[in-house]
Amino acid sequence: VVGMCKGVRTAISISPQKSIAVMATVATINSHQHRAAAKKVDANVSVLEVPCPDLAHLVETGHIIDDQVKEPLRTYLQPILTSDADTVVLGCTHFPFLKPVMEQMAEGDIVFVDPSYETANEAKRILTSQHLWNPKRETGHIDLCFTKNIEVARELAGQFLLPSEYTLQKIIL
Repeated sequence: VVGMCKGVRTAISISPQKSIAVMATVATINSHQHRAAAKKVDANVSVLEVPCPDLAHLVETGHIIDDQVKEPLRTYLQPILTSDADTVVLGCTHFPFLKPVMEQMAEGDIVFVDPSYETANEAKRILTSQHLWNPKRETGHIDLCFTKNIEVARELAGQFLLPSEYTLQKIIL
């Protein structure tokens, strides 16, 4: 299992103040995984944990740039903007969808780190070490499986992928 507790190393390395924040779901914040990971990298780093209970659901229902997501974002960004944190780890797979609006709301005062790059590198390292990495360079095809609204999924996927690059399927777990 490769978790989303990545991004911490990048955040610490680019934080001039060595003061970072983590925005994540309540469960993730309550686990303090990002704080523990940060302290392993730099015992002196300051870590502000900000639970964001509404954001994942808002993204799942297609609210990425509208007022319905901006109001909770204002609330969640406020403690960060008034703290010494200069870098934020987006600690949920849904939150990078909101990165552009967060950057706009922070007016350049904060750098937001999308942990998907570190997560992808970790997945590649694991796959390579187990001789499962496929080194082909051709464009592949992605089968996306969703448990909820397939139309919202189509809209979200369409923001990042060409229709010829993926298929959507609704599944029941």
